Amino acid sequence: MITTAAMIDQLYDLRAKADLTRVNRDDLKAKIMGDELIKTLKEVDDEFQSELDRIQSQAATIESQIKDEVLLARESIEGQHLRAKFNPGGAMVTAKDVRELADKYSVSLPIVAAQMRGLITQKKASVIIEAIKK
Repeated sequence: MITTAAMIDQLYDLRAKADLTRVNRDDLKAKIMGDELIKTLKEVDDEFQSELDRIQSQAATIESQIKDEVLLARESIEGQHLRAKFNPGGAMVTAKDVRELADKYSVSLPIVAAQMRGLITQKKASVIIEAIKK
């Protein structure tokens, strides 16, 4: 089974490959001359688009797998060039929530606690894939 760190490296390689494919396409466009320029440019785009679509699909699949693995592990994981950064989520209370709770403070303690739980918004755990700064 492939490790999450290896999948992160594979995602980096796919992103680099997509960038290189775009550069190669643009270089080829710049070299084209002649009367049928627009038609030829369209053909070049069509030639590279299927490869770009395939690479982007692979990258999206791997990115989804990485995020699932990181959420399951509940910790950030680094490859050689990218990091899948775990964010544990947590509770969030707004100023409006606090004001509403203060207005209802005269109610007995168990009810206040129940109301407080109802006002707190849970932030879901998430994963961000970012470049490692060296």
